[in-house]
Amino acid sequence: MKLFTLLLITLLVSPIKLFAQDGSLTEGSFIHNELTRGYSVYIPEGYSADKEWPLILNFHGYSGDVPDHINRTKMHDLADEKGFIIVYPIGLTITRDPNILPSFVPATGAGWSVPGFSSERNEIAFTDALLNEISSNYSINQERVHATGLSLGGYMAAYIGTQMPDRIASFASVAGHMTNETLNLLSDDTQISGLFIHGTKDQITNYYGLANEYISIESIAKNLATNNNCSTQATQTALVDIDASDNSTVTFFDFKDCDNGYSTHLYRVNEGGHRWPGSGRTETGQVLGNNSKDISASELIFEFFEENPKPS
Repeated sequence: MKLFTLLLITLLVSPIKLFAQDGSLTEGSFIHNELTRGYSVYIPEGYSADKEWPLILNFHGYSGDVPDHINRTKMHDLADEKGFIIVYPIGLTITRDPNILPSFVPATGAGWSVPGFSSERNEIAFTDALLNEISSNYSINQERVHATGLSLGGYMAAYIGTQMPDRIASFASVAGHMTNETLNLLSDDTQISGLFIHGTKDQITNYYGLANEYISIESIAKNLATNNNCSTQATQTALVDIDASDNSTVTFFDFKDCDNGYSTHLYRVNEGGHRWPGSGRTETGQVLGNNSKDISASELIFEFFEENPKPS
């Protein structure tokens, strides 16, 4: 139990100083529903208000924080290279569904009120207000606003993506799911491009589903593919095993022939754990599992977002 708790804390709440490279990282806050809501925003090198910039909302995991999430995802170099603004919202304390995570995970922690996970507050209204706040301070391309996150942050990205397709162009979930409640909220006519990256040996968020909480990640991807009018039989491609020492391989699921330029993709990390693939983090132990070096989640996410603005 002590080992599990130590590893979870290492995964989610390692105290790491906020940093910026060629761009700049700024902290901000605003009042929403009588609560102070915080965020950090990374402005890439070369930013100018003379043009509109694509934006990524990047949500940290349960009991996590922004500094650790920045260190884990390492997206700033790519933001500079590709010209994206990245916003890291700060979650407030929530009490989780006692059944949705293993018992060694704390009952309360910083995170997001995704239906089926927690019910403290309205995160759709918060996200809408956050986007208004950012748009009032920076020049944002409203057709290229995207959402991603790790673990509960991945749940959050899928939740707001499927509930806010008027504001979110596409989403990417890493080691996250859609709860049954979230999936039930997905209207049959809602279309949005979605990317899932998930390990088959994830012991915190089970790839194959959890009774009464969420279905398998492949089934979730098929649900989205159905909405996007894609082929529900994905083309599967085994990717090159670049690093045999990571004890994992990757299979790419591409749900082809979607409507109007929409995309539905899944990267299955075979034998992969509860990880952000390619992160470079070196935590070891049974609870976290293998960390794939065959793909970079950050690179795949940027590529997916570049290819999936809001369809005309």
